[in-house]
Amino acid sequence: MAGGSCTRLDELPDKARRIMVESRRAVLATVDGRARPHVVPVCWAEKNGSIATPVDDKPKRGDKLQRVLNVERNLNATVLFDRYE
Repeated sequence: MAGGSCTRLDELPDKARRIMVESRRAVLATVDGRARPHVVPVCWAEKNGSIATPVDDKPKRGDKLQRVLNVERNLNATVLFDRYE
């Protein structure tokens, strides 16, 4: 986990894994097309060793959500898990 980052959940240290499992919320940080940060709260689940976040269908809204556009453009993203003690 050089530099404090990882690309797979099995790379997380035990303490970080516990925080993730015990967290009730998370935020996803991406970068938009003009290199500005875009941070949104997300629901999440672990799936096949990765983090999955649902994308709600918005029938009245024809365009894609900003977070989806950002990840399609730039795969670099960060997920922050919160845990209150």
